[in-house]
Amino acid sequence: MAPEVSRQRRRRDPAQRRAEIIAAAESIIADQGVGALTHRAVAQHAGLSPGSATYYFETIDDVLLAALQNSVDRFDDGMTQWATTFRNTDHATLLAGLVDSVMVCFGPDRNQMMVAYELTAAAMRNPALRPLAQRSIEISVARLSEVTDPDTAAALTATITGQVLNGLAAETPPTRTEVEAILARVLGPA
Repeated sequence: MAPEVSRQRRRRDPAQRRAEIIAAAESIIADQGVGALTHRAVAQHAGLSPGSATYYFETIDDVLLAALQNSVDRFDDGMTQWATTFRNTDHATLLAGLVDSVMVCFGPDRNQMMVAYELTAAAMRNPALRPLAQRSIEISVARLSEVTDPDTAAALTATITGQVLNGLAAETPPTRTEVEAILARVLGPA
């Protein structure tokens, strides 16, 4: 009987269920936007009953907050790794790394970026999301300050945010050459 209990607990692991619900929410947000997020849609996407979604996340705001926290954590991990890679590099290598970090947002990381920007935009109307949205900006400035001065880091953060948002919204994202020209101007001379 003990193996059945163990198997049952594994199926109902709260951390795993929460992760499944958050992943389902992120998928819906990436595909359809924040407006499509309901407990029923999340539960269906996760293969759970609607009651499971409301059990772990009482309100849709709770789901949004968890999804944004997940997005910010992922961003923090990525930016920490990025800063470690480019901390002691020359100007040309740093510029190439910045350009690469923007261009990947229009390719392999597009869905993650769609989720991040959808949730950040939702923070404009949802005060509960604002601290996490602000945290994302703070992370960017802090990590970029590890490879350049704080003023340039703030300017790069604003510029990259705009480039990515515009690129995600555009019919065709900017070319590498276009991104590089703008970032080179903000980064300044070697």
